[in-house]
Amino acid sequence: DKKILNGWDLIKLSQEKTLLPASAEVSDFLQGWREWLGDLRRLSPHTLESYRLDLVDLLSFLAAHNGGAVQPRHLENLSISDLRSWMAKRARQEITSRSNARALSSLRSFYKYLQKQCGIENQAAFQYRIREKPNRLPRAISVEQVLEMIDQSPEFQKDGWVGARDKA
Repeated sequence: DKKILNGWDLIKLSQEKTLLPASAEVSDFLQGWREWLGDLRRLSPHTLESYRLDLVDLLSFLAAHNGGAVQPRHLENLSISDLRSWMAKRARQEITSRSNARALSSLRSFYKYLQKQCGIENQAAFQYRIREKPNRLPRAISVEQVLEMIDQSPEFQKDGWVGARDKA
């Protein structure tokens, strides 16, 4: 009996092997995808590990969602509703929007690999969109904060008319 792992609770079996909540075939897909990314796109080891963890998080979610180890058919039948549920879980965990965007990028890359190398197609990963939060503009600081910064700055501590001019 394999234990289904949640999120980041991974047990390292060796340097490259991790106990996954997935069938051996899906585990092989994940390993092949990682090698494909490393060879084709020459991503850094840190990026590869982040992408792998994103997929392990999805596989853990799908295993809990489907009630057992993830099979290739689960990957073929992944729906936009499943992706929304996964992203909702990540939102409850307070994972940042940038990390969610990277996770979606990881997922899309994995499905490109599955399509090209394994013949598994699913458009849900490519159709799902994350709502972008607009970047907030920096807020202006108050007059009091500006005066405090000027008083603390050594550049404005000159005596005489030069210091008065600089402070103005």
